[in-house]
Amino acid sequence: MEKQEFDKLFTQITKDVQKNIKQRAEELWKSGALDTGSYPNDLTLPRIVMTDCLLNAAGIQRHYLSRKSFLAALANLKHF
Repeated sequence: MEKQEFDKLFTQITKDVQKNIKQRAEELWKSGALDTGSYPNDLTLPRIVMTDCLLNAAGIQRHYLSRKSFLAALANLKHF
């Protein structure tokens, strides 16, 4: 794959993931699972929600790849 094609496709995925993250954050906020009043007005709660959203988004992306090649590629990337 050429870099230009990679950038184009990566941008496309990023837009999809951003929509998913915003939707998940809204669902979490409305769910009642968060005691929002117990967090200070800093980045603590947004970071918790963002972490959940990113883990959720990673799980969605995982479904598009074959398990064997996906796991091998991820294992390799952990070295960088």
